[in-house]
Amino acid sequence: MLEISNLTHTYGSGPSAHHALGGIDLKVAEGELVCIVGPSGCGKSTLLRSIAGLLRPSGGEVLLNGVRIEQTPDNLAVVFQDYSRSLFPWMSVADNVALPLRRKGMDKKQRREAAVEALSEVGLEKAAGKFPWQLSGGMQQRVSIARALAYRPALMLMDEPFGSVDAQTREDLEDLTLRVRSMHNMTILLITHDIDESVYVGDRVVVLSKSPAGIVGDLRVDLPGPRDQITTREHPDFVHLRGEVGRLVRGVPGPPDSAAGGAAPRSAPETATPGADTTGPDTDVPTPDADTTGPGTDDTDTTTSDADGTDTTTSDADTPASGADTTGPDGEAPEPGAGDPEPETDTIEPGADTPKPGADKDRGVPGDTGPAPRPERIHMSDPQAPIWDAIGGISRFAALATMAELGCADELRDGPLSVDELALRCGANPSSLARVFRQLAAMGVVTTTTPGVYELTEAGAALRSDVPGSLRPAVRMITEDGFWYGMGKVPQTVRTGTSAFVERFGPLYGYLKGRPEAGALFDDYMTARAQPFATAVASRYDFSGVGTVVDVAGGKGHILASVLKSNPEVGGVLFDQEQVVGGAKEFFAEAGLEDRCKFVAGDFFASVPAGGDVYLLGSVLHNWSDDDCVRILGNVREAVADDGRVLLIEAVVPDEDVPHISKDVDMRMLALFGEGMERSGSQYAELLDKAGFRLNRQLELPGGFSIVEALPL
Repeated sequence: MLEISNLTHTYGSGPSAHHALGGIDLKVAEGELVCIVGPSGCGKSTLLRSIAGLLRPSGGEVLLNGVRIEQTPDNLAVVFQDYSRSLFPWMSVADNVALPLRRKGMDKKQRREAAVEALSEVGLEKAAGKFPWQLSGGMQQRVSIARALAYRPALMLMDEPFGSVDAQTREDLEDLTLRVRSMHNMTILLITHDIDESVYVGDRVVVLSKSPAGIVGDLRVDLPGPRDQITTREHPDFVHLRGEVGRLVRGVPGPPDSAAGGAAPRSAPETATPGADTTGPDTDVPTPDADTTGPGTDDTDTTTSDADGTDTTTSDADTPASGADTTGPDGEAPEPGAGDPEPETDTIEPGADTPKPGADKDRGVPGDTGPAPRPERIHMSDPQAPIWDAIGGISRFAALATMAELGCADELRDGPLSVDELALRCGANPSSLARVFRQLAAMGVVTTTTPGVYELTEAGAALRSDVPGSLRPAVRMITEDGFWYGMGKVPQTVRTGTSAFVERFGPLYGYLKGRPEAGALFDDYMTARAQPFATAVASRYDFSGVGTVVDVAGGKGHILASVLKSNPEVGGVLFDQEQVVGGAKEFFAEAGLEDRCKFVAGDFFASVPAGGDVYLLGSVLHNWSDDDCVRILGNVREAVADDGRVLLIEAVVPDEDVPHISKDVDMRMLALFGEGMERSGSQYAELLDKAGFRLNRQLELPGGFSIVEALPL
């Protein structure tokens, strides 16, 4: 099915060239599950990217069902290691799974049915309507597997798919892989650093040498089935095979025949047996220490899953923090020592780094009288990791802020640039900028295939100033002098109960009005934030049968405009202060919607225009105290008909103690607004009740926001 012939690849040229692949020959039969292991930085990622059609090799060829791979084949799917970057947070779980099915020409109903079936196969049918950020790390990776399953590929590539979850979840995902492979007789190629994992799930284990990578072992795994995490790992054949693979990876001599009872290494024939192969395009050029774990890494997902697919315990790993993954898309950099074995991220092998009596003998050097002892797997779970990660967050944000302030993403829009060229264009010191980009690469904001040359990732492209919903204004806004002061003075605010920002500068909007540069930056931030936000509201809520929508304090009217575009029969009223309404008229004129909207200036503390069927308040109430909110809602109640509706668009704080964007926003509200705050669903229900409404339902939006629908009492 898959045939790789004399595959080679070299990064760069001349004396600094790095030879990643030294001539790989490999055949994988239909239905096989083949695991590929090797020293860190040996070229596993390069091999996988070549198979996936993501990288053109320097020499040789890859054939899938007899067809040479020149680009990503339609009958191939990839499960990546970093689930947090391969799932779209603004799409539901079901929509994420259904997304690639559009390439198959399936209609919406067919895509939905296929997605639900795939989610059922991985035990997540009850999570179809949730968003990825609401799931644990293990559940998110199951969503990634479901997406690949729904596509029904001829070949599935899995790139270190379980490297970012805890030990127990990892074992659950290994068993899941075996189940789905058995159900569909799927051909899988799986790249892993975990020797135990390769023997447990594989039909064959292919071992690569240090770069330039070559195959130094191709071992068939003949273990009794069905495989079980306890009994299989205790089986003598498992222990023996694990030792064989370990010695091949480390390049140490094998034991005398007597030590293994005379058993010879069990190498696979040239054509493998069905059932082995699980690999995915790995990161391609690792930096030194890319696999080490230190304070702030977020590999400590301690979630366990119940039989119904719901989590009973969550941890930091459930919602990966920016920069938590210390291995960026730089899997095999031509750095000195990049091909040397390095300790795994979540395991420590005793004796690997600390010499002790007999260590040389145990490692199989001359004079060894027996096999090295089986390393004990120790899971590194640092209870201080969440604190260290938060401390490290300021460093990661500093790198983002530098990139945004200097406009680096705009300079990289047309392709890769060297640090020296980028520094010249951005007016920066090359040495200092190189250190910033080293951090950005670890965060997944940029990537590199040649040392010192960087390009944007999909995440990094969001910092370009010319893309819809650009995040550049948001990053720059946080470092504005007043905002930065307010965030730094939160302890003072908490002590006194009064915003330190407000005490020094006065109310936020007055501060922005008196500082045109800060005001313009804030407007850019709000505009960039509103564009994708508005589209989500218009698509999530059913405005059928609505005559008029009144947008209260609607600003330029992004939400209202999006609603009008999606619903040609609906008319609109935009209500805001006099100085804001003028800009809104221009915005609607540019959108060709000025004839369908009326513009009314006024103060919502005094009154609100009557006659609307639906009243929108988008990110309005969180700016105000409870008493002010009741006053605003009371004026809306006087204006709305008894059969009307009110829609509050807010980041609703969940009742559970789980990470959520509303809690991040609430800290900024505490720092900058004084009495403004994010509220829970029950708190909104109480405010609505006092103003003459009842909370009817809450519809979740991408990014942690919600539509809170209220009906008049």
